[in-house]
Amino acid sequence: MGAAWVSGSGVQESLEVLLEASTTVGNLMSGVTYGLEASTALNVTAGWKLSGAYSLLRMQLRPYATSRDEAAEAAEGDSPRHQFQVHSLLALPHNFEADAALYHVSSLPNQQTPRYTRLDLRLGWRPTERLELSFAGQNLLDGRHREFAGLGSVLTSQPQRSAYGKLAWRF
Repeated sequence: MGAAWVSGSGVQESLEVLLEASTTVGNLMSGVTYGLEASTALNVTAGWKLSGAYSLLRMQLRPYATSRDEAAEAAEGDSPRHQFQVHSLLALPHNFEADAALYHVSSLPNQQTPRYTRLDLRLGWRPTERLELSFAGQNLLDGRHREFAGLGSVLTSQPQRSAYGKLAWRF
């Protein structure tokens, strides 16, 4: 910031003012995370493909002695420790397809969100290479389940059992 003026003697003088502010933001914690991710895909036959994945996440969070955040360690419970999924894609005669997907996610203790398992199924038909007709069901094991508890302005996620049909024309 600066200002300039002409003094009574006709000499231009200036005054420079420098304002400086600094802020340090920190969570006053230390932590270690470790985990494992594995995935695989297998062509069982020419018309049947299987794939799967698994992940493990471990968190160990510790607040510094100077921290006043009593809930700091609770963030360990905001991520699932275990997740897995298995997908099956099956090509059937007469251009039909059957797909299945099974998902499992462990609980989120800090959000009081229980573990859940989800099953999705799809049956499709491709009468031509450019035309597809399919029907699917999602979340078939539960009428609804909570996946994430909303915090602050974030809404809680609770997918419901659903079904849909799809007609696709590719050009």
